[in-house]
Amino acid sequence: MAETPPQNQTALKRPVRQVAQQQEEKKERIKLWMGGALIIFALCVDLTELVITWLGFVAVGGILSSIVSVVAGFIFWIWFMLLGVPAFSNPKQFAVRAVTFVGEIIPLFDAIPFLSFLWTIGTIAAVLMVRSEDKGGIIGKAANMTQGKIK
Repeated sequence: MAETPPQNQTALKRPVRQVAQQQEEKKERIKLWMGGALIIFALCVDLTELVITWLGFVAVGGILSSIVSVVAGFIFWIWFMLLGVPAFSNPKQFAVRAVTFVGEIIPLFDAIPFLSFLWTIGTIAAVLMVRSEDKGGIIGKAANMTQGKIK
């Protein structure tokens, strides 16, 4: 005997409640005021190194300037990590920060007027890259695609 289900039963229907889609919050890792603080700190470090190199003896000034660069590099590394921007997060970001650091620790390299502001130039570039990634747009999408965030 084959049992057949009764024909008069209907499937239970529950009202479907609309769940509000939470829009993905745009996260700014480096706010405008924080970017300004980073750039001002970088400018102060560059001016300190410039004064040490130009007013100090050549050998002593070069060595002291390199020590200031190593300390500043450590401070920038920690500061960016606290902001959620690790050094290895993006190949371009890593390249800018590595070139800046290596260019600054070479003794007497920052005595050249234009190259004496490498911390400032590198920090401006890093802040602009992070802010453009966070905002989206064409540059941000291209940066996110290189990191594999967009599928």
